[in-house]
Amino acid sequence: MKKRIFIIVIITFVLMIFISSCVVPICNVPKTVLFDNSHNNRGCFDDNVLTKFAKLISTLQTMGYTVNYTSSSGFYPENYGVFIIPIPETEYSSSENQKISTFLSKCERKLLIIGEYYSFYDNTPLNNILTYLGSGISFNNVLVKDNINKYDNNTSWVIVNNFITHPVTAGLNSIIPFATTSISVSGNAISLANSSAVSYLQAPLFDSSTS
Repeated sequence: MKKRIFIIVIITFVLMIFISSCVVPICNVPKTVLFDNSHNNRGCFDDNVLTKFAKLISTLQTMGYTVNYTSSSGFYPENYGVFIIPIPETEYSSSENQKISTFLSKCERKLLIIGEYYSFYDNTPLNNILTYLGSGISFNNVLVKDNINKYDNNTSWVIVNNFITHPVTAGLNSIIPFATTSISVSGNAISLANSSAVSYLQAPLFDSSTS
């Protein structure tokens, strides 16, 4: 009888080890967003990036997210579930890049990076972050145009309806970036949306008066 109990105990112990090794870790992702507004984040004609993205911020708050800003809460993305970097004109320091990397190393964290097209913004600060992270993504300093697939007869307002199958693109029929740049991807990075075969790239001179 003791021998049977001993065998059962050993089998149970082995099964517990096997099960524990197969358990998917449960992510406790905070429903919080950190919005970077402390790197001269501008783009286009708005001096205040919070004004430019007021609708996005309001939508996140409606969805139950708490939104904080680096200018008031400090640069601590690792404490949040989502980190948004919109069109920064000031380079990020090495310590800030490391904090972004630490943030992404945590379970199910989301990083949203927003660029612009070159006439209004030089994407170099964003590309330096993406290179540091080894993302395989870079923003090109060009303007995407389309003479056929255009909104309101504006060749810079390109209608995009070519999506790959992905949870992010589920339910999307078309999007209209109001003047946008293109991106280059390599490695494991993927492009979720592509303009039409007749779209083309224009490399306008950088307008320093807008920055």
